[in-house]
Amino acid sequence: MITIAINDLLKKNALRRAIREKCLDCCCGQEHEVRMCPVKKCSLWPYRLNVRTYQNPEDNSIITATE
Repeated sequence: MITIAINDLLKKNALRRAIREKCLDCCCGQEHEVRMCPVKKCSLWPYRLNVRTYQNPEDNSIITATE
């Protein structure tokens, strides 16, 4: 049971790392540019900060969802 939970956690972390690395690659390694990424149509945009984020349509503010 514990082994399954650890494996799930490792897979989740690997996926987050891969997304982060892709975003850094797209932004020429600049972490600030990843945070300020204007490409909101990118399928990875909500996950670029290692948490799912949404854009509030009313005022274009960023909303962070907790898991």
